[in-house]
Amino acid sequence: MTISTCILAKNEERNLKDCLESVKTISDEIIVVDNGSTDNTIKIAKDFECEIINSPNTIIDEGRNLYLEKAKSDWIFIIDADERLDLKSKNEIFKSIQTAISNPQILAFTLDSYQYTGKGKWATVKFIRLIKNGKNIKYQETPIHSDLETSILENKGIIYNCGAYIHHIDILINNRTKLKRKKYQNHILRRLEKENLNSITGAYLMCFLGLEYAAQKKFDLAEKCYYKVIEKNEKVKSFAKIFLSQNYILQHKYFESEKILSSLENKTNNTIDYQIIPQLIEIYKNTNRIKQAIKLCENEITKNEKLAHLYVNLAILYEDIFPEKTIELIEKANNINSYISNELIYKKGETPNIFEQQSCIINSLKTTKDIMEACCKKLGQEKRFEKIFIKQ
Repeated sequence: MTISTCILAKNEERNLKDCLESVKTISDEIIVVDNGSTDNTIKIAKDFECEIINSPNTIIDEGRNLYLEKAKSDWIFIIDADERLDLKSKNEIFKSIQTAISNPQILAFTLDSYQYTGKGKWATVKFIRLIKNGKNIKYQETPIHSDLETSILENKGIIYNCGAYIHHIDILINNRTKLKRKKYQNHILRRLEKENLNSITGAYLMCFLGLEYAAQKKFDLAEKCYYKVIEKNEKVKSFAKIFLSQNYILQHKYFESEKILSSLENKTNNTIDYQIIPQLIEIYKNTNRIKQAIKLCENEITKNEKLAHLYVNLAILYEDIFPEKTIELIEKANNINSYISNELIYKKGETPNIFEQQSCIINSLKTTKDIMEACCKKLGQEKRFEKIFIKQ
């Protein structure tokens, strides 16, 4: 059971070392596809004895199939240079592979990716990042928003979820996301000229276009995109409704948001845990239904004790009611997501970005760190704050 870790990079000298440190203990080989770096990216990759593929002319996702073709190991783990594998959860990678050995139909695993948006908040998104090698699994031939799922399903494969986490810090890095947005929007518009909204690909692209508009606060244009999908594509309709609900929340239209959520027919576990429940908690909180918000949050924790955002959301709701409970909840959240104590995630995130609107952390005037500090001071328990947030 061997693992090839594959990375696509361009001018990532600030990020690549931490990424490589996070994956070196699980990797039998590390392959870096370099998209024409002019900084020290290649030198850093060589320091870690990575195999380097020079590919200066490929655009973003086009280079990903190069590392899939080169990988020699039984399994391929995919990560970007501005991501880090969570060290506490990395053993889940090996557990997942053992599961697949007993079920040959499993060709891939999704991992939860924490997309940090600044001020201690994040969105959680599932991505396929662990795939079986040698099964003709390839990325779609498109430079942006390419995926592996189509190829996996064509090979009659099953996709399971892996319990490991990835930390994605792209939005916290200056002058990155701003440059992406116009490029991504234009690419989506060009692809939509060739795609029909009745197709799965066309419908998802229209939803992604809506996200781009919403990130720029063009809420009316975003709403039109989502309604086009709702009216034209039955299979992607629920996906579009979730984004439409988010769009209403951004405008403080909580009644409209709740109405859309109540009309959902297809609620997958992913959307329930990471998007629907946080949206409902946000709606209840902002419509004077705090008890209902607390009850929903507590019920969800009993169903899944490994979702850090549920503990943070409940801590926000309890801050003025039950400070001792708030402290306990943040401690539990930090045990799941150790980046809660990382100063990096509390800086201001770049805007516009498409993940701020998808945050699974409800709105608060204070960050998680600020809430923890205030509650500890109130109860004279400053050492509990220092244990998490003050590095020794």
